[in-house]
Amino acid sequence: MRFIRTIGVSALAVLSNCGDTGSGLSGKTRILLTDGPFPYDRIARVDVHIVRVQVAATADTSNPGQSWITVAEPKRTVNLIELQSGQTTLLGETSVDAGTVGAVRVVINTALSSVTDNAGKAVQVHWPVGGEFAIHAYVQSSLALFAPETPHNLVIDFDVGRSFEDVFGDGSLTFIPWIRALDDAGAGAVAGVVRDVSSQPLANGAVTVLSGNPNGSPATWFKIATGKTDSQGRYRVAFVLQGTYIVRVEPLRVPGNGCADIRDVLVSNGETTTLNVDLPPAPGTCARLTSGGGGPDTAGTGGGTAGGPVAGVTVTVWPQNPQVGDSSGAYANLVNAQGASLYGRAVTWSVSDSNVLGITGSFGQSVMLRVKAAGTATITATSEGVSGSRTVTVP
Repeated sequence: MRFIRTIGVSALAVLSNCGDTGSGLSGKTRILLTDGPFPYDRIARVDVHIVRVQVAATADTSNPGQSWITVAEPKRTVNLIELQSGQTTLLGETSVDAGTVGAVRVVINTALSSVTDNAGKAVQVHWPVGGEFAIHAYVQSSLALFAPETPHNLVIDFDVGRSFEDVFGDGSLTFIPWIRALDDAGAGAVAGVVRDVSSQPLANGAVTVLSGNPNGSPATWFKIATGKTDSQGRYRVAFVLQGTYIVRVEPLRVPGNGCADIRDVLVSNGETTTLNVDLPPAPGTCARLTSGGGGPDTAGTGGGTAGGPVAGVTVTVWPQNPQVGDSSGAYANLVNAQGASLYGRAVTWSVSDSNVLGITGSFGQSVMLRVKAAGTATITATSEGVSGSRTVTVP
């Protein structure tokens, strides 16, 4: 069967129980919410109000005729901190052919969402907009065929560890939404215990699963999922597609301990890979402190003039055909004269018509956009005097 493809970006979980892989879904599709545990030790609650979950038949959002089908409309607030180590919560249930789903989007209401610290005080959050807006889940990869008796669950993960970041360094948090979606029949998990330099369990350690060439530059590694250790040093990062990864473990504000990158960690379908980690002394063996954000781990190596000057800029915008009220995003791929990708360079962004598209957050080579009105606008990224553009049409 051609079952649902994996999608990656930002937020929750559609679970489709499929008893017959030859015909898609039989019965009901369960809509569940899950979370990659929030990596900050000072946060008690992350409450996000989920308005609705929608699916489309194709991940090609450039198709102007594509329609979104609402599969869940919970209209309720969920504390994502409670959804740790692969836990889920049911948002709704509906009849839908799982084999026809190619894209997912989640509508949240930021006016009804909040973050609370351990002292019970509200944490300032820089939301892209006040009120409703949509977050899209993007296809990561196709899934293999399975035996007819294989149950299928399509999970959409709201990864808190990548969605909230202390951009300004003042204790406030900036919301940079990242949702990923996958069929858990093709996924496994990584779990274990982290100990500090004195061989004691490390609490509130940040755990990040990254993909990429383990022998290549950390600047080219991509974050896949995040988690954190509990008071006994235990962690579990669930819903990771089969493959080989780098696992990064970092102590949060624990003097004397360094962070560590463990390479060539194999994850298999339906299995949990045990990975116990003893942290090295500071500064450790990893390239940088990971706190949030999605996409390339661009603050590692490759900044400055390494790799030569920027010779080309290509802008990618997703989705390609957004609707009014959606969140959107863009990424600038920078290359040198030899065509090799460059990272860590300064990038400035502009939009030709701010009435159509508004820039809500700029994060180096990535930018978050708000789709405001129908029309056409061009978004441009410039680095070292070289520019690239992409035109977006909002129906």
